[in-house]
Amino acid sequence: MPSFTLTALLERLRRKGNYPNTGNHPASPISDTFLTEELNGGIAEYENILDLRWEGYRDKTGTVATVANTATVALPADLKTLRSRPWIANGDVPWTLRRLNPDQVHAYYNQRAIPTGYMIVGGNFEFFPTPNAVYTVNLRYVPSSTVLVSGSDSITIPNGWERYVIEIALLAVDQQQQRSIQDRMGVLQRLEAEVIAAADEARRNARTRAKIAAGRKGRP
Repeated sequence: MPSFTLTALLERLRRKGNYPNTGNHPASPISDTFLTEELNGGIAEYENILDLRWEGYRDKTGTVATVANTATVALPADLKTLRSRPWIANGDVPWTLRRLNPDQVHAYYNQRAIPTGYMIVGGNFEFFPTPNAVYTVNLRYVPSSTVLVSGSDSITIPNGWERYVIEIALLAVDQQQQRSIQDRMGVLQRLEAEVIAAADEARRNARTRAKIAAGRKGRP
């Protein structure tokens, strides 16, 4: 899959929008800092579509380690949303933790044991009962949106959908420069429909493959 650096995206954005950073130009100079902010906004919107419609596309796995006699552990810095319930490898059987609500946690008051439940409080996991030892908690989650900072930072985007990110950024720049956005909105709607349609098709194909695999396992 093709990768695009921040430098390359900025060049394409300026070229496509006719926003050169050198020479005479009727508009006020537009800084790379402003354009980078808008590109990162476009990336966030693009990745939100993937997270909502292309389930699992950006998933990550990771772990956090509990601390003996301490209920809280910091969430992974890039965690956006848990995709599934955390679990602990307890012997040969995964020990799946259930998410608790505040009305349930009083039952674990002053208990120390392997955790069976959790809450997310601020930027932390809070485990119940309080862990009595170090346990490795396994996670599958959706990470935070990609943020490009330096020119060499890159993002992998398939199928030419970097155009969607660029068009979203250009929409914000055009509005700031008081340009017409009608044509830009039409392009954005078409590109968004492409991304959503491809995501839906991929999800249907995945379900079909899963059904076929399940049927094969069920054969004598």
